[in-house]
Amino acid sequence: MKPFIRKRRMMKLKCALTDAELLALGDQMSDANAELNDLQKEMEDFKAQHKAKVSEQEAIVSKCSALIRAKHEHRDVAVEEAKDYMTEWVTVTRLDTLEVIAAREMTESELSELPLDDKAKGDM
Repeated sequence: MKPFIRKRRMMKLKCALTDAELLALGDQMSDANAELNDLQKEMEDFKAQHKAKVSEQEAIVSKCSALIRAKHEHRDVAVEEAKDYMTEWVTVTRLDTLEVIAAREMTESELSELPLDDKAKGDM
């Protein structure tokens, strides 16, 4: 005759949850859902901030790239416009480099601007 042997062990078996366990799981799920929503909002905010920073840097790179490619930019530069009534010419000179950047003949309107004292002296 073979002996009868009993052995105890653990097995995973289907068990119905109690009302208290269901209520506790509902609270846990609600807390986790609230935390999840907060984290998703933080992530969206971070992405938006990060995207703005990336866009800002892309704009700088684009601007610098265009300036390097062109090798110049337009700036406000002080100039002097000189009207020579003896030669009837107008010259425009950059004051930073003293380069003459434009020269042209005076218009009829500019010729008529000569002060009266100077016209009288020129007629003599």
